[in-house]
Amino acid sequence: MDAEINSSQSGFTGRKPKLSSHPSKKKRRHRWLVFELATVVLAVGLWFLVIGPRMKAGGDWEAKINAGDAAAKAKDYPKAKALYQSAFREARRYWPDSGRVALSQVHLAQFYRDQNQLAEALALYQQAAQIYERNPAAASPYETFHAPPGIDWGTVVENIASLYEKESRFDKAEQAYKHAIAIEEKFLGADWLDVAYITSQLAFMYEYQSRLDEAEALYRQAIKIAEKNGNAGSAGLAEGLTGLAAVHVDQGKYEDAKQLLLRAYEIENSVAGNDDQLKANTLATLGLVYGAQGEGQKALFLDERALVLQKKAGGMEHPGIATLLMDVAQRYLDEGKNLEAEALLRRALAIRSKVFGANSTLAAGITSTLSLAYDYEGRYKLAEKTAKQALAIQQKKLRPDDPDIAFTYNRLALAYEGEGRLAEAERLFQKALDIRTRLYGPESPNNVVIMENLARVDYKEGKTALAWKLQHRAENIGRSRQPGHEKH
Repeated sequence: MDAEINSSQSGFTGRKPKLSSHPSKKKRRHRWLVFELATVVLAVGLWFLVIGPRMKAGGDWEAKINAGDAAAKAKDYPKAKALYQSAFREARRYWPDSGRVALSQVHLAQFYRDQNQLAEALALYQQAAQIYERNPAAASPYETFHAPPGIDWGTVVENIASLYEKESRFDKAEQAYKHAIAIEEKFLGADWLDVAYITSQLAFMYEYQSRLDEAEALYRQAIKIAEKNGNAGSAGLAEGLTGLAAVHVDQGKYEDAKQLLLRAYEIENSVAGNDDQLKANTLATLGLVYGAQGEGQKALFLDERALVLQKKAGGMEHPGIATLLMDVAQRYLDEGKNLEAEALLRRALAIRSKVFGANSTLAAGITSTLSLAYDYEGRYKLAEKTAKQALAIQQKKLRPDDPDIAFTYNRLALAYEGEGRLAEAERLFQKALDIRTRLYGPESPNNVVIMENLARVDYKEGKTALAWKLQHRAENIGRSRQPGHEKH
């Protein structure tokens, strides 16, 4: 009984008393303050150690890119290079494998490209492309912040293609152009204007290679895309029309070319923003049409007008100036103004040698034409030497049936003919004719001049029947001269 009373008084219920697991209210508040303080300290530390430097670096990076662009524009190339390299190092430190790194590489690549350091430029473009391939959404942090993913990737790959093309590595260039088109179509859609632009670039390369049917198909595709974009696509439309017209010149479809060029010029003077570069290209191509039709004075007027526009658009050292100087020089040669033509060709060669390198195929094309000027002047030994210089470069970098090699064979043969080395001249005229026949077909007006040259040499060698047969074929094709569209 006492035990029961004692148990009741002690509050014993038969269960172990429950001990509280919570600290007092004062202790809880203390711990919470400690946690808040630790969080603040961590945040401040994170700011000073990571976020602050990263944000500062972001501003520094952009400032360096902009300053590098300004230095390059002012032709302070050592300063521009140092700024681009510093921006690249900063981007790689704070944003590895990001759009900032890729854009730094692109700016540095463009710098090297402008300095004609093509291997360095190509390597940087390829590294940038690899970043975009791993992360297509790694858009440039400020230029294309709101742009769709893939736009920078496609542009970088297009630059890779153009560098391959400049080095006459046409197979790799073709693959890269097609890859760039596929990227743009996947991320942006088949009717995006950049798709039209890259398609036109590939078409231009096909035309240069005399792959005329493929070039024509691609130009028509680019024109169709540009037309779907209305006024926004007007510049691309004009460019596509001019490119297609150039193909028609190669095909001997001069009236078709003329109609396309007149339409292009009308667009360029209205909705295309009055672009001097576009107008220069169109007028120069129209000059080719009139030249091919034997209207040399009209062709010369158009070439000179195009030259004025090109100077306004790109300055005296723009590669387009060299092309137009060559066109005008060709007109001078047709008129017997050989010394004036030689002077223009030397200017053109200096521009292309500076921009593309003295051993580039583009410079070799002008060297080849310069040999023709020497031949017209009766300086046959110098013509031979100059043509061989051009041929050595072309044979090293171009395929054996490239049209430029056919042109140079023809010019070297003219030098041999002038020296009285008729058998050697005949052999080279025949090689040139064989190449052009494979490229353009046996009845193309592009072959007429070489056929006439070969007929003349055959006649001098006493092969009268063969000479008359060749001359008769040339006359039946319906032309007495070759189109002036020599692409170098």
